[in-house]
Amino acid sequence: MTVQPVTNEKWPEIKTEIKKMWSKISDQDLDGTKGDQKQLSTLLNNKYSADKEKNTKQLDKIFSTHSSIKQAASDKTKTTLKQ
Repeated sequence: MTVQPVTNEKWPEIKTEIKKMWSKISDQDLDGTKGDQKQLSTLLNNKYSADKEKNTKQLDKIFSTHSSIKQAASDKTKTTLKQ
């Protein structure tokens, strides 16, 4: 698992995606992890133990997608500022 940093502005979006994919996860569960990807992975594996590898891959994908969006926006801003 590649641990991706989560920012406060992305956390609500990530929480929404996680809740759509894993219905057994509550807001309280998610808030308890404070967006920590390792804690989220442990939480998912405890509630969905049969699909540990699949859970980890899907969680990685969610975090990397949001990290990529943030990085692309940052890169675009830097390019614009250089011009």
